[in-house]
Amino acid sequence: MSDDRSQPETPGGATRGVALSRRDFNTVLGLGGTRTLRAVEIASIDPHINMQTQGRYGTPYYEVRARLTNGRKVSLGDGIRNKRHAEWLAAQMRAAIGMRQT
Repeated sequence: MSDDRSQPETPGGATRGVALSRRDFNTVLGLGGTRTLRAVEIASIDPHINMQTQGRYGTPYYEVRARLTNGRKVSLGDGIRNKRHAEWLAAQMRAAIGMRQT
C-alpha cells in the first residue's frame, strides 16, 4: 500500500470503511460522522459474515469488525461480497497499525 489511508468500496459504490493510520482509526459510519479509535484500544480486527441473501444457501456479505480491549465491537466496513477481499482488508488494517497477524 503506497498511501496509509484507504476507503474500501461497498457494492453500489458507497464508501464505508476506515482511514488507516498507525496512531488512529477513523471509522466512517455511513452518512453520519467520523469516529476515531486509538490503535491501542483495538484488540483484534477480523472479517465476519454480516448477512446472507436467500437464507442458508445464499450469498454471504462480510463485515470487517474490530473488537476493542473493553470487549465492544465496532464495524470498520461492511457489504463486502468476497471473503478473500474481506480477509485482505482486515490484514491491511492490522498491518497499518502494527498489529500481529492472526
